[in-house]
Amino acid sequence: MNRHCSRPGCSTQADATLVYDYGRAVVTLEWLAGTAHPMSYDLCADHTRRLVVPNGWTVDDRRVAHLSVLPDRPTFLAS
Repeated sequence: MNRHCSRPGCSTQADATLVYDYGRAVVTLEWLAGTAHPMSYDLCADHTRRLVVPNGWTVDDRRVAHLSVLPDRPTFLAS
């Protein structure tokens, strides 16, 4: 997947996909989707980090939930 950030003037590689759910007032962030979709936005790491949502909206960052199941780092025991 080689797509760029959807923000105007940004040509950085995208690494997250943003979707607005207007009915629930929720912004969903996921890891970059396999294919582009006209109802979603691809964002680079910097624009994802600086994301500000409208007042009263919440962010459902599904990338964080996936990270919580991964181990921190492998532990090696000295022999």
